[in-house]
Amino acid sequence: MFAALRNHNFALLWTGQFVSLIGDYTLAVALAFYVLQLTGSILQTGLMFIIEAVPSILLGTLAGVFVDRWDRRKTMIVSNLLQAGVISLLLLVHSPALIWLVYIVALLQSIISLFFSPALRAITPVLVDEKQLSVANSLESFNDSVTRLVGPLLGGALLTLSGLNDVVFVDATSFLFAVLTLCLIVMPRQQTQGNQVQKESKNSSLATWKRTIWREWLKGLRAVRKSQVLSGLFVVAGITMLGQGFINVMFVVYVKMVLHGNGLIFSLMPMAQGVGALFGSFLIARAHQTIRPGPLMAFCLVVIGAATFVFLSIPALPLVLLMIALIGFLVVGSYVTKQTLVQLNTLDSYRGRVFGALGTSEWLTVLVGMLLATLLGGRLGPVFFLGCSAILYILAGLAALVLLRHATMAAVPLVKSRNDQGNKSTL
Repeated sequence: MFAALRNHNFALLWTGQFVSLIGDYTLAVALAFYVLQLTGSILQTGLMFIIEAVPSILLGTLAGVFVDRWDRRKTMIVSNLLQAGVISLLLLVHSPALIWLVYIVALLQSIISLFFSPALRAITPVLVDEKQLSVANSLESFNDSVTRLVGPLLGGALLTLSGLNDVVFVDATSFLFAVLTLCLIVMPRQQTQGNQVQKESKNSSLATWKRTIWREWLKGLRAVRKSQVLSGLFVVAGITMLGQGFINVMFVVYVKMVLHGNGLIFSLMPMAQGVGALFGSFLIARAHQTIRPGPLMAFCLVVIGAATFVFLSIPALPLVLLMIALIGFLVVGSYVTKQTLVQLNTLDSYRGRVFGALGTSEWLTVLVGMLLATLLGGRLGPVFFLGCSAILYILAGLAALVLLRHATMAAVPLVKSRNDQGNKSTL
């Protein structure tokens, strides 16, 4: 798997994201528990997650249009710099009266990530060969796995021992390191995406520019509709993300109220998931060689639901950690399969829009789940909502078995239509 790191440009991208993810997990774990600890309110904790979802729903697909028009490497550099500055506002939050600053940071971070995430997913197929794409995505998943081990422990320890300020410093520094690695990447010469579009639009009127953006946005949606694989992935992702919305709000509540844990105990959960995901990262590329993606994704999602039922039935910390590790192993199989299928079934000039649209649909269902959990969590409790998430994962697995039955890990021939000068995909 690590042979893909012989590619100098991909190695730089991978290294920068590795460090950046450590910072992200350090802050994410610490901040969620910090808000709950500071306010004692499920409503205010859930509100932070809801605010993060709103920009993705309103602007996600539109952001993808700009990602396809802009230089993706520069987009990622600017995004990281902005994020480093925004999270510094958290240094001012020391009392419940200033909790609104957390919401401001969550909102701004979410808006910036709308441009960063599609750019990251779209740039990978440009830096690596098609045959290495599944391996490259597995390496990115390996990043996520290892950083789940380091980041949460670091976040929980720093929050417990020294407070939120040190956590913020670690995350801001990680963003700046990612900027350094991105600046060293040399894009392939044939990758001129975005530059020509920008030159053509410089002298256009505002009305013409708006029509162009609207037209490109619609073309991205049509590309999804015309592909059976992409449409199926959108359905499966929507079902799972509804359950994920329940988890986002209620899992921290489950740890605090059912397991009676503190911030350090809560940090063990993503660490356990990281252990499982680490093994999954090594095995997923090989699994793609022997198992069709539809059945593979279906198996992963169904077993995730079953494992959730197991730890809800027996809320003992060792068993919970074991099941979370198993879930981490299976999440890798589902995530890498989804990401690789999207990349292989989408033209490069459309990848920003397709990933943006996928992010919007996922966040929309996540928001529904978080709203339900936030409003009804005090009445129905964390076990009820986590049980509902388990059912949704099982349903998503069954949907994947049906809707992705014809999907393969080979690139689908994507033909450029003459009518739109190469921007419309015919599958």
